[in-house]
Amino acid sequence: LRSSQAEEEAAPVVMKQDISPPSPPEHGGCGSGRQRAIEALAAEIEAGASVVFVTGAGVSVASGVATYRSSNDALWSKFVLEWGTRRKFEQDPLTWWNDFWLKSLTDGLTLAESTTHNDTTATSLRRHSIYEVQPNPSHYAITNILKKYPNVRLVTQNVDRLHLKSGCPRDRLIEVHGAIGLYRCTNKDCVYSQKRALEHLLRSLEPLTTPPRCPQCGSLAMPMALLFDEQYQAHDFFAFSTLSEWLEVADIVVFAGTSFSVGATDVAARAALMNGISCYNFNTAQDLRIRDSAASASLFAPDFASVVGPCEETLPLLAECCGCSSAPDAGEGAASAWCALM
Repeated sequence: LRSSQAEEEAAPVVMKQDISPPSPPEHGGCGSGRQRAIEALAAEIEAGASVVFVTGAGVSVASGVATYRSSNDALWSKFVLEWGTRRKFEQDPLTWWNDFWLKSLTDGLTLAESTTHNDTTATSLRRHSIYEVQPNPSHYAITNILKKYPNVRLVTQNVDRLHLKSGCPRDRLIEVHGAIGLYRCTNKDCVYSQKRALEHLLRSLEPLTTPPRCPQCGSLAMPMALLFDEQYQAHDFFAFSTLSEWLEVADIVVFAGTSFSVGATDVAARAALMNGISCYNFNTAQDLRIRDSAASASLFAPDFASVVGPCEETLPLLAECCGCSSAPDAGEGAASAWCALM
């Protein structure tokens, strides 16, 4: 889930000094132009540039996780936007858990026999829960880049934990919109309300007879997910101050599978505009809103290159240029242990 209310009031954009107008590179489209953009980014990573990846739902599409913003099911999208709020939770916690949260962990998810964006025919899909989904080559590509290059960090808006499941180093990963399998207390005086995360509250995805409660104080518990009417400061787990620190020292921001609608992408995009940070956008279509926003605001447009194509296709190409694989390491089997957290 993502926060929408007061996105305009997100933490102040970090600023760098003495920024001179950059010279925009060629935009990476299909074929050789795309490859040149990938090679240019790989060269920057290998040279030690401070790089922050910001990933969205598009990187998990090939794992079978549908993006509600691009869903053809308008009723489901409206349902998510209406029910994904703390206000709805407080009105009727038990109904919220059963009819919204538990439902969201299974509905809208499909497991494709072929991991491509286009192969989504009814015969190639089956329903499954979020706990069954597996990382795809885009997750492993980013993870292996992080493992090889300590100058690279990752911020994900996804709560599916597939980056962590792929073996991503925890100390360079921010799950800025939360994580399934973790929970928080609703009692503002409890340490689990702001500072710490709860685990092991749910043992199955079956409907509940009573809403989960905090084992520390007995108050109602809720998922560790940033709801649409909440701010990033709602819990320390969202690590918004750390995100701001990373952007302050970033040389390059790489967006992957994002819609630029709300949340961390908006914050990172505004930081790029104000600081002249170079940007790369890995997505299924070219999106020049950052560049166009700079022009309308009379700001220097940062270097901006679009790498067009499915993330599970383009990110492995980047990993290859960085001397990395887009496959799991032999010893990553233990990473699936997080699935026990419900």
